[in-house]
Order: sequence, then structure tokens, then C-alpha cells
Amino acid sequence: MKIKEKFQNLKLATRIALTMLSIFIPISMLLTAWFLYTVYYNHKYDQLAENATILSEFSLDFKDNFDYEIYLMIVGSLRLSQTKAIPYIEEAEKVLSSIDLSQEAAENIEQIKQNRKYLEKLREYTGVLDDKIVKGTGYDEKMRIWENDVMVVTTLIQENILNILHNETKIIADVRRQMEKARGQILFLSGGLLVFALLLITLTTIMVSRTVTKPILYLQNLTQRVAGGDLTVRSELTTGAEVKKLSDSLNLMIGQISSLIERNRLKQIRLREAELEVLQTQINPHFLYNTLDTIVWLAEAGKQKEVVQIVENLSSFFRVTLNKGDDMALVEQECIHVESYLKIQQIRYQDILSYEIEIPQELKQYRIPKITLQPLVENALYHGIKNKRGQGSIKIGGREEEERFLLWVSDNGIGMKEERLSEIREALKPEARRRKDSYGLYNVNERLRLKFGAESYLDIESEYGRGTTVKVCLPKTVSGEISEYEAGRVLREELNQK
Repeated sequence: MKIKEKFQNLKLATRIALTMLSIFIPISMLLTAWFLYTVYYNHKYDQLAENATILSEFSLDFKDNFDYEIYLMIVGSLRLSQTKAIPYIEEAEKVLSSIDLSQEAAENIEQIKQNRKYLEKLREYTGVLDDKIVKGTGYDEKMRIWENDVMVVTTLIQENILNILHNETKIIADVRRQMEKARGQILFLSGGLLVFALLLITLTTIMVSRTVTKPILYLQNLTQRVAGGDLTVRSELTTGAEVKKLSDSLNLMIGQISSLIERNRLKQIRLREAELEVLQTQINPHFLYNTLDTIVWLAEAGKQKEVVQIVENLSSFFRVTLNKGDDMALVEQECIHVESYLKIQQIRYQDILSYEIEIPQELKQYRIPKITLQPLVENALYHGIKNKRGQGSIKIGGREEEERFLLWVSDNGIGMKEERLSEIREALKPEARRRKDSYGLYNVNERLRLKFGAESYLDIESEYGRGTTVKVCLPKTVSGEISEYEAGRVLREELNQK
């Protein structure tokens, strides 16, 4: 039990490593045995095969070649240096030296020694014949030495080589039998090791799986209860390094969830604002891509003046967009921003687009969420004017009232039918889900609602075939002030944090 407890308290990575080690050791032993078996017997077999090849060539060629050279020496009265007899002897000595005999071939080693002595005899006989040729000894005497001495010795050499070859062949057969026997032993050992490894793997796998799955199932049940709303439960796991940490973390998490729920609820407003900022930033890249494309074709067309104008307006557009990180801007800045946008679009759509901006000077001191008018103008251009044939016009205006002021964007585009107008108005209600086909309007409306609450809203009027007007109702906020809605929300958050 102590071993089991120690195993359970180990880290999961350590337990898995031990399991893998229990598999690796017997398998590595098995592979090592097979490797050593293969290397040893392959080397031995290759050595014997090479010896047999060398000996076969030597036994076939040496006797006939050497006897023939001596015969030519006798009948042609040639000197020894004029024949290949000595090179044949030297080559034979080299072959005998290259043969790598095993210790089992003691008889072959002795016969190799005899052959070396026979080769020395051949040197002696060829020297005698060379002397007799120089002295002019008779033909019969030389033939007698060739037949009774030289040919006898070459025959003995050939017989010895054949005996060596026969012995090597027997050794090869013995090695093959040893290989079969060793392979059977290794197979038997492999089977035993395999059975042992399977048993060891099964036991360690069961132990590891139980020490992992059991606490995980326990924690799964616990998390399901927490997900169901029961925040009183606590984990009581004490074994397993990782599982214990997970258990402690889960208990800590459950203890913090209640307070986090309330804090998270307050953060939703901030999160919503951030989401809308992200949505807004998605507009600019598409506009930038299109503008850069326009700059490219204008430059290619040699219209340098238009290129300078569009670059200046693009710089002005993004300067107001960034606004030094401030999410509020003066109406005057918004006018500059939207006019920069329209000037760029007018270069792109000069045949179908004209515009007017008539906002009273007294409204330009008020602060509104930045990038409020530009999405409305973009909506008028892409969903109104572009869908109508002929010249299109966009008008931007404003009016001051007692407690608020209005800004509007009008176009003489295609307009909307009653059904479509109703869908858009429904999509702008607080409880409605965002629609992709009213992206710009939804973005502006949500940012106004989060910033000013019910004090600010969008109102849409449209007639199919005649155009659309979008009005923005805004509270009067000057530089340094915030709306009553914004002030109340900040106060609520500060009190909650205390």
C-alpha cells in the first residue's frame, strides 16, 4: 500500500515516465539481443563466405597457371624473370595471408602453413630450373624436375586448398546450425519478455489510469454542481500532485466566483464599449484598402494633384480617428472627419456623388462620441446612392434645441420600403441582437446608448425611391463635462468597488 500511495502522489508526468520506462526496458533488452545476434553471426558468416570465395578462385587458377608458365620456361628456354612464375607465387602468398580463419578451423591453419612451405619449395625449384637453363642442361632433365617436383608440389597446394575449402564449408554449416539454435533461444526469450512487458504495462496502465480518471471524475461531478449554481461545495482530494493543485485551485475559484459575478456584471458595460471600439476599428481597414487602391490607380494615371488631395484627406481622416486616444470629439472635429471622408469618396465616385455640410457654428463646441457621423455617411453612400442610378447627394445638417441638439445625414438614394425600415428600427432597440446588414447604424446607436443612455438615440426616416434621413439626438456636452448618465454610472462603479 505504501508503494501505491507513493506512486499516486507522484506527478502525472513522472507516473507516465515510469510507465514508459517499464515498457522501454524489456523492449530495449529484446532489441539489444536481436542486434547482437545479428551482428555476430552476420560477421562470422560473411567472413566464412569471403574465405570460401577466395579459396575457390585460388584453387581453380593457381595450379594450371603456374604449371603452364614453368612449361613455357622449359620448352622456350626462357629465363625465370621472363615468366610470371614468381608473381604467381607472390600473389598466392598474399591470398593465403588475406584469409581470416576462425579459431575453430585449427586444421585449416595448419594446412595454410604447409602451403606457405610448398610455395617456398616452388621458389627453390624454379631457381634450379633457371640455373639449368643458363647452363644449357638437357630438355629431359628439366622436364623431369617439372613433372616430379613442380607439378607434385602444385598438386599438393591445390589439394590443401580444397581441404581448407571443404573444412570452411563444414564450418559454415555449423554456423548456420548455431544461428538457428540461437534464434530459437532468442525467440523463446523474446516471448517471455513480451509476456512480462504486457503484464507490466497492464498493471502500470491500470494504476496510472485509476490515479488520473478517478479524481478527474470526482472533479467533473464537483464542477457540474458548481455549474448548476451550488457554490457551497468544496473538493477534498489530497493525493496526486497535479490533481491536488487542481483541487486547491478549484476551491479557490469557487470561493471567488460569488464576488466575481457581481464585479463581472459591472464590467459588462465596459466590455460592451470595448467591443464597439473593435467593431469601429474594423471599418477603417476596408476604407484604407480601397483608398490605397485609388491612390495607386491615380498615380498610375499621372494624376498627381488628385493623389496629393487624397493623401492629405486620408491623413486628416485618421488624425481625427485616433484623436490622441480620446473617445469623445468636438462636433467641429467630426465635421472635419466626415468631410475628409467625403472628399476621398468624391474622388472615387465623382460621377455620382456630391455633398453639403451645413452645421451651425454654435453646435461645433459640443462633444459627441468620435466617429458618429462617418458611419452614417458611409451607410448613405453604399446603401443609398450606389443602389440608385444617376447623381446622388448627401446633406449633413444640425439644429439646436433647449436641452439637446440634433445632427442628421440625408441622402437622395434608393431609400427603403416600409418592411425594411421596420426591420432596421427593430434592430436598433436595446434588446435586439446585432445584424450584419445594419452594422454601421447599430455601432453608432450602441455607442450613444452606452455613453448617454436614454438621452441619445437614432431616428430613421425613409421613403423608397426618394432617400433616407438619419437623425442623431444628443445631449449638450461641452469640453470637460460628462453627461448625467455617464456621471451616474461612474459613481455606481466607485461605490461598488468600495
